[in-house]
Amino acid sequence: MNIRTVQLWGVFTKMATVVLGVVQTAVVLRLLGPESYGIVGIVTSLGALVGVSQHVGAVDAAIREIAVADTPQRRASVFWVSLWFRLIITVPISVLLALAASWIGTRVYAYPDMPHFVRLMSVTLVLYGIQGILGGAYTGKQAFGTLYALQVITAAANVPLFAGLVWWRGVVGFFEA
Repeated sequence: MNIRTVQLWGVFTKMATVVLGVVQTAVVLRLLGPESYGIVGIVTSLGALVGVSQHVGAVDAAIREIAVADTPQRRASVFWVSLWFRLIITVPISVLLALAASWIGTRVYAYPDMPHFVRLMSVTLVLYGIQGILGGAYTGKQAFGTLYALQVITAAANVPLFAGLVWWRGVVGFFEA
């Protein structure tokens, strides 16, 4: 693929995932209502504050090194080192968030169900860390078609998954999704 094709598919993919994300948010907001969606917003904001600490350059390094690797063994080595580096940063921070969940839920927000949601978010942060490195590996290998397809499929699957679980289980369903 030439650079123009890659860029166009990248833009189309981003547009599709953004539209699907907006649809997902609208459906979830409608199903939950303002109060419950506010709880979701607080917990995801806490997750975002902690999640930002994962971004220490491991994904960019993986992309760069995998792109110049000359053998599959070298690409695999870069992938695993990048993944472990990301997890060494992400897991302790996620564990700290999980340990602070009771304090956050009882002292900061006084919402009894919040500790469970914060703990689920801390697990999600670890999964996001892994997802970032996997995306970096696909980008480094210049497997853009596969990467873009996975992104759109994931975004499309999330809409009914989130809608169904939120409809069935409310706020708990949001964090389980």
